[in-house]
Amino acid sequence: MISLKEQYPEGMAWTNDNYYAWHGGIYSGGYGCVGFAFILSDTVFGNLPDRKYMDFDNIQVGDIIRSIMTPIL
Repeated sequence: MISLKEQYPEGMAWTNDNYYAWHGGIYSGGYGCVGFAFILSDTVFGNLPDRKYMDFDNIQVGDIIRSIMTPIL
């Protein structure tokens, strides 16, 4: 990740206009901060396959966590 600091310096604008096609798995890519997380993932871990957990005890360092919230009615 440190190698990306010159390309993506602190304070650089990164918005939902920015898209990145992820090489890792179930999502084809992401916009904004999700896209940036995918860039970091691909840079650090290469093309590792994705994993989907429902049991949070299995989360590992480097995992990208996505929360799906259910509305309270």
